[in-house]
Amino acid sequence: MKKIFDSSQPIHPDPKQLEIGLKDLMPADHILLETKATKRHEILSEMADLAVSKGVVSDKDTLLFGLAEREQMISTAQPGGVAFLHTRRRSPNLVKKSSLFLGISKTGIDFESPDGKPTHLFYLLLLQTDEEHLRALSLITRASRQPDFNQSVKNAASAEELVGLLPN
Repeated sequence: MKKIFDSSQPIHPDPKQLEIGLKDLMPADHILLETKATKRHEILSEMADLAVSKGVVSDKDTLLFGLAEREQMISTAQPGGVAFLHTRRRSPNLVKKSSLFLGISKTGIDFESPDGKPTHLFYLLLLQTDEEHLRALSLITRASRQPDFNQSVKNAASAEELVGLLPN
């Protein structure tokens, strides 16, 4: 397994990095409008495949291990059919470029949500620093709590339409 923590990397990012918005982090080609996954481990793998295919992460196995490790602690699913997939620790050596991805399951997947309902929206947060992670998580959770936002995301006809729904 590759070293994923490098103490020579700066702990705090350039403040301009924190000004980046969701539309910058999640372009249309980071969105799967209809995932193939039907099980928990399958959605983790499908999202990791997407991140690797876009050149955002250097090692799928390390990413999958990190995602599974985090999910074993407690599910990242939230009431309302949304999950915020992420590793426990930021990994600047694993993540080449801070990014967000989204996979949509039309039928939903049992992801151990607190409300017991299927999860439909799977946001994968791949950020290089804790500051970026917290900012992106804050922005996307705030958006997902807005009335009708999640339903609009699920019903988007195209990835471009979906990106247009995101706050800056």
